[in-house]
Amino acid sequence: MAAGLRVPKPLGDFLVLQAVRQSGGMAIAVSDDAMLEAGAQLAADEGIYAAPEGRGLRGSARKNCWLPVS
Repeated sequence: MAAGLRVPKPLGDFLVLQAVRQSGGMAIAVSDDAMLEAGAQLAADEGIYAAPEGRGLRGSARKNCWLPVS
């Protein structure tokens, strides 16, 4: 669904993973269904019609309790 998040052959994937590990960060998987739900919620709550990549961020925030789940 979110083609902009898909990288078929990343050039610096090892650098990204290294930075995530060194910073104590994390990577989050978000399902297509969660992105669709997040997009509908953004449209209903804020009037924002986000691209799938933006929906992915909102979906991951909900998944990790950064935003309240309605």
